[in-house]
Amino acid sequence: MAIKITISTLKGGDGKTTLTILLSNNLAARGCKILVVDLDPNNSTTMYYTSGIDDIENICIEKNIFLALTRKDAASNVIGSRKENIDIIPSSLDLSSIRTIDTKTLSKVLSQVDGRYDYIIIDTAPTYDNHTISALYAADLIFTPVAPIKFTLSTTSYLRTKLYDELEEKVPSWYLIYNKWEYAHENFPTARQSQLAPVFQSNFDNFLPVKIPRTPTMDAYTISDDPLSINSRAIGNKRLANVINDLVDMIDTEHKTKPVEKF
Repeated sequence: MAIKITISTLKGGDGKTTLTILLSNNLAARGCKILVVDLDPNNSTTMYYTSGIDDIENICIEKNIFLALTRKDAASNVIGSRKENIDIIPSSLDLSSIRTIDTKTLSKVLSQVDGRYDYIIIDTAPTYDNHTISALYAADLIFTPVAPIKFTLSTTSYLRTKLYDELEEKVPSWYLIYNKWEYAHENFPTARQSQLAPVFQSNFDNFLPVKIPRTPTMDAYTISDDPLSINSRAIGNKRLANVINDLVDMIDTEHKTKPVEKF
C-alpha cells in the first residue's frame, strides 16, 4: 500500500505546492512510483506536471479529481505526467460544487489505486473545508510548510485546533517544516525571522529538523525546470538539494542508501 502524504496549510504563499513538487520529484528520482493528487482548484501543481503535454486542456476536462470523487473512480482519472515515475490526478474548478462531499470519499477512492504506487502525495487548497478534511483523513503523514511570519502562526494554530477537535488520531502524524528560511539572517537577533522562530518553537513541538531555504533556485526549479544538485557550485541550489534530500530520507527509509545527486 502507498504511503499517503498530505501537504496542508491554511495560508497561501507558504510553499505548499512547492513542497509537493520537491518531495514528489525527489522520491521519483529514487525510483519510487508517485501519484500526485491536486485538490487545489488553483491547479499550480497540475500545470507544473502537465506543461507541454499535447491536448492537455481537454485531457484535464475528461480526467480530474472532481470526476474521480463524484464517480468514485480514481483509476480512470489518472494521467501520466511529464516527469518520470510520477502520475497525477489533475485538479478541477468543479471542486467548488462538491464542498459538502463526505470526508471519507477521497480515502475510499484512492484505495482503488494505492497498490500501484509507493507514495500518494496530496496537495490541498489553503482553506479548511471538506476537501482539506478529506485529505487530512486519508493521510499517513501530514506536512505543513511554515514561513516564519505572524499570520502563519495564527493559521497553523487554527489547523492544530481543528485536528485535535475533528481528527485527533492524525495529530501524531502531523509535522511542521520551516520554509523560506533565511539562513543569512540566523545570526541577527533583530531580524524578523530570529524574533518569530522562538515564538513558533514555544507554541509547537512538531517541527522536523530541516529548514527549506528561501532561494531563487526554488523558483527556477519549479518554474524554469532548472535542476537541483547536491554537487552544484551555486550555494542556493546545493543547499536546497541537500535539505530536500534530508527531508525525504526521514520519510523514505527504503531508498535512502545514498543521496539523490540531481533531481
